[in-house]
Amino acid sequence: MENSNPIDTQLLNEFYFLIKNNSNLENYSNYYNSLVEFIKIHSNYFTLDILKKFRLDVLIKLDPDKYIVDNPSISLQMESQRLFIKYETIESLAMAIGDTLWDMVTIYSRKDISVA
Repeated sequence: MENSNPIDTQLLNEFYFLIKNNSNLENYSNYYNSLVEFIKIHSNYFTLDILKKFRLDVLIKLDPDKYIVDNPSISLQMESQRLFIKYETIESLAMAIGDTLWDMVTIYSRKDISVA
């Protein structure tokens, strides 16, 4: 894989539309699902290498009903402003989406934590 893959303008415009769409930002579940669907629809850009590099391969398989945190550290009202930046590469967009998805979910461990 090359170090940087320039981003397609149409892809970027579709991403901006997604993060500006009020129904996608209605709740965390809608937002999570819309980002995952965006990745899946654009699998020609989000290749397996990119999915793995930014841990998106794990995130797109999670059940958001089980893993979305009650109070994620992101504000849905601020998302369209926070993510509306000029991404130069598909990697930078993938990283931003991955970080956002991780902020919304929690992975449970089977390890017991001792409080002694």
